Amino acid sequence: MKKPEQNGSTPSIYKYKLASQNEKPAFHEYSLDKSERTCCEKCALSGCVLGIIFIIGGIVSAFLVKPFVNNKIIDNLVLMDGGQAFLGWKDPPVHPVMEVFFFNLTNEEAFLQGREKPKVNKIGPYVYVENIHKVNVTFDEEENTVTFSDNKTYFFSPSLSNGHDSDVILMPNIPLFGAFRKMENEEPEAKSIFESLLNSYEFGRDKAPFLSLTVKEFLWGYPSILMSMNHLSTCSHKPKDDYYEDEDEWGDMGWGHDNECKITPENQQQFGFYIGFNQTVLNERTVMTGKGNISTKGVLTKFQGKSTLGSWSEDHCNMIDGQDPGTLTIGLDKKEELNLYFTNMCRNMKFHYRKTVEHSGFETYRFAPIDETFHNPQYYPDNSCFCHSRVCLPSGLFDIGIGCKQHSPVYMSWPHFLHGDPMLRDDVEGLDAPNRDDHEFYMDIQPEWGTTLAAHAAFQFNVLVRRNGFSWFDKVQKRVMLPFLMLEEGIPGPNEIIKEKMNLLLTIGENVKNITFLIAVSLGFLCMLPEICLWVKSCCQKK
Repeated sequence: MKKPEQNGSTPSIYKYKLASQNEKPAFHEYSLDKSERTCCEKCALSGCVLGIIFIIGGIVSAFLVKPFVNNKIIDNLVLMDGGQAFLGWKDPPVHPVMEVFFFNLTNEEAFLQGREKPKVNKIGPYVYVENIHKVNVTFDEEENTVTFSDNKTYFFSPSLSNGHDSDVILMPNIPLFGAFRKMENEEPEAKSIFESLLNSYEFGRDKAPFLSLTVKEFLWGYPSILMSMNHLSTCSHKPKDDYYEDEDEWGDMGWGHDNECKITPENQQQFGFYIGFNQTVLNERTVMTGKGNISTKGVLTKFQGKSTLGSWSEDHCNMIDGQDPGTLTIGLDKKEELNLYFTNMCRNMKFHYRKTVEHSGFETYRFAPIDETFHNPQYYPDNSCFCHSRVCLPSGLFDIGIGCKQHSPVYMSWPHFLHGDPMLRDDVEGLDAPNRDDHEFYMDIQPEWGTTLAAHAAFQFNVLVRRNGFSWFDKVQKRVMLPFLMLEEGIPGPNEIIKEKMNLLLTIGENVKNITFLIAVSLGFLCMLPEICLWVKSCCQKK
C-alpha cells in the first residue's frame, strides 16, 4: 500500500492543468469594470443616470411649479400701467344692469288729509344697461397708488323692462322735501313766506309735495321751479367786480350774466334723481395698486384728493377706511370680514361670509353687509357717529343728510326695510315683507383670486312725511318713512369672457405642473430605455 506523498504534493490522479489563455472565467460577462464595456453600453448607462435625474426632477417640479406659476400670476395682478390686470380693471369686460322699481303712491289725497296711511304699488323694473370706463388714470411716481374717475353711460332696455320710461308715476317732490329739511328749524313766518314765494310763480310744475312725472323725467330731469329759485339765490350774490368777468370758473358755480338771474318758463333749472350721472366723469378716488404687497390692492386712500369724507359726529367716522368695492384683492377668507368703503354714503360697511354659491361651475363666497349696518346705536354702538341728535332713527334707516350730503331729504335703507324695525313697514300699506335672498345686498367672490362673479347692490330710498310747519302736511296724523324708489344694480353671473379668464386662472398652475411632470418623466424613461433593453437582453442570454 502506497503512502500518500508528503509536503502538500498531490497524487497523480488529482493532477490539474493550467487553463488556456483563450479561455475566460464564467463570471467575466458580469464584470463591473467600465473599461470592458462597449461604447453603446457606456452610453446606455449614462442615459439611465440622466433619466433618473429627469424623473426626480419631475417629481420635485410637481411640488414647486404650481406655486411658482401662481406667484407669477399674482405679480401680474398688480395694477401696472399697460398690464393685463390693469387693462381689464380700466375697461371692465362686463355691462352691469341697473334695475329701478318705484313705489307709486296711490292715495295721495286721503294720506295728506290724514284719513289713511299711505298706500303704494310697486312697479318695475325699469332696466338700464351700463357701460363703465375708468378715466383720467394717473399713477404716483413709485406706482404704489393710482388715481381715477368713473365714466358711466346708461342705456334704457325696453326688452328687459316691465314697462316703458314714458310711464307716469306719482313721486315725492325731492327738491321740496329738501327745502323742508333745510328750513325745519326756521320760524313759522319764514316757512309761510317760502310757501307764498313758491306759489307766486305762475308757471312751474313742482309746487306740490307729490308730482306726476314720467319715469324718464324723474330719473334724468324735468324743469324745476324750486331748483331755479335755488339757482337764483346763488346768482343774486354774484360779485360786482370786473375781475370776475374774466374768470370762467365762476360760471360753474351758478354765477352768470344778469339775464340768467331771472326765472322764466324757458330757462328753468333741471332736477332728476340721477341727473348728472349719465355720461359724466365722477368720483375721483385713489387706491393702492398692490405693488410690494398684493393684499393692499384696492385699499381706498383718497376721495377727490382728500383722506377724509363726511361731517359725522366722530372724527374716526370721517376717515376713508376700507377697500374700493370694484377693486378687490386675492385670498378671501370666509372667517374674516370685508371692509368696503362707499363714497356715495361717506362711510364704510362691513361684509361677512353668508354662504357658498356656485356660478357656472365656479365656487364663490357670498359676502353681505352685517345685519346691524343700519341699526340704531342703542342696539349697535358702532353706529353712534351716524346719529347727531338725542333721539336716533329706528333701526333699518341711514340718514345721509346729516353727515354726507347736507340737507338731503333722502333716507336710505335696505329694500322693503330688510333688517329694519317692523314698524317701518307697518306704517305703509302695500309693502311686502322683505325676502333676504331677493332683497339682500351681496357680492359673490371667487376666493382664491378675488374676482367678483356676481353682485347685487340693493338699496331703497325714502322720504320722511310728518307735520313740519308747512300747510301741505297739517293734517298728517303720523310720522311715516315713505319709500319711493328701490335700486338693484350689478351682474347676475359671469359672462363668457370672465368664464374664460377664470378657467385660465384656476387651471394654469395645475396644467403647467402636470405638463412639466409628464415631460420630465417621459424624458427620463426615454433616456433609460437603452439600458433597460441591454439589461433585458443580458437576462435572456443567461437563460
